[in-house]
Amino acid sequence: MRACSLPRICLNPRASGINSRTGWDYDLYMDAELKQYLDGMAAMIDARLAASEERMTSLIDGRLTASEDRMTNLIDARLAAAEDRMTSLIDGRLTASEKRMIDLIDGRLDAAEDRMKEFTRKADFDLETKLIAEFWKWGRASDIRTREIASDSAATAVKAQLISERLLNVEDRVSALERNRPPQ
Repeated sequence: MRACSLPRICLNPRASGINSRTGWDYDLYMDAELKQYLDGMAAMIDARLAASEERMTSLIDGRLTASEDRMTNLIDARLAAAEDRMTSLIDGRLTASEKRMIDLIDGRLDAAEDRMKEFTRKADFDLETKLIAEFWKWGRASDIRTREIASDSAATAVKAQLISERLLNVEDRVSALERNRPPQ
């Protein structure tokens, strides 16, 4: 028995029993047209859902790709800027450190050079004084010996005079060095 001809769910009340919840007993049934209509609707809904899912997937993929590209470009730009800042900061600090070290080393080298010059000057002065003093002793001893020999000969008197002059020159030089000698 057919209650309706439209492709809908039709309720057929039965007189045999009562539903405890609603007070009615319904027998649900579907006819072939309704089943075909619902299958067509399900296929159409599935097709629309698939098309909508494909559109949404491509839209989301496009937006995610664009967002990923923007984020990648932004991160790359920020990393490049940070790298440039760090490079310039490190270069500046290394340059300043190198300059401080060079200045320190130059100062120490200058001080060492001054100390070596002073030591060399003093050692040279002391050595020159010792050499002149020894030469003076030798000259004095030679003068004494020469005067003894020269008393015998007039020719040697001239030579003795020259040696005496040389000895006086050495004595003058020793006196000048002693006057110029720094206090100790």
